[in-house]
Amino acid sequence: MNRSMALVREPTPGFADAISNHPQSDSIDFGKALNQHRQYANALTRAGLSVIHLDPQENFPDAPFVEDPVVMLEDKAVLCSMKAETRRGEGESIVSELERYTSIIYMLPPATLDGGDVLQTEDEIFIGESTRTNLEGVEFLKTFTKKPITVVPVLDGLHLKSAATYLGDGRIILDCSKIEATAFKKFQIIEVSTKESYSANCLVVGSYVIAPQGYPKLAAKIRECGFQVIQIPMSEFEKADGGVTCLSLII
Repeated sequence: MNRSMALVREPTPGFADAISNHPQSDSIDFGKALNQHRQYANALTRAGLSVIHLDPQENFPDAPFVEDPVVMLEDKAVLCSMKAETRRGEGESIVSELERYTSIIYMLPPATLDGGDVLQTEDEIFIGESTRTNLEGVEFLKTFTKKPITVVPVLDGLHLKSAATYLGDGRIILDCSKIEATAFKKFQIIEVSTKESYSANCLVVGSYVIAPQGYPKLAAKIRECGFQVIQIPMSEFEKADGGVTCLSLII
């Protein structure tokens, strides 16, 4: 996929109320989150993307996680039906921007799907069956792509991509304890430990990988694959159960 633009949305003070099971979710610092988000946007620019800032959404605490409401397929965007009630409506605020670039397909209940559960490779799409994504959502997506789809049970954690990053050329970063990893047996697996599980979610942009700060071992392995690594602080978004890919929608 040719990546040229990234949609992002800065957090508002209401971000402290984002849905999260993280033990430190009650200590989210808005000012720190805003600063980290701006460093994230700078990293996207450094990686060669044009960054488009969507209007902040005070009524949607999770709105900075713009990856979840939309899935970009080959020639269209799917506006997801989201299971979390407090997140329903987030996607509508992205539609006017998306319509400038692509056609939009609307998913309807009982199908539910979060973009964070959709991991795309050159030849196949893997979708996490999670607390946010059901099999009806998977079947809906199958209608709009020519690529085969493989369902991957999420055993622990929020999304499939919380535990997996596809680097390209058959290489994948995985926390095998969080998902049914047998679906990826044909790949060259770069495994991360459960202790460093948060590092498994990274964003690949051409020859760059944007990764959370604080995981030098994984960063070194990524560099060995030929990438330049941009490490950024993500502590406040980690507290909100969000990762690096969650904060942008790549067009």
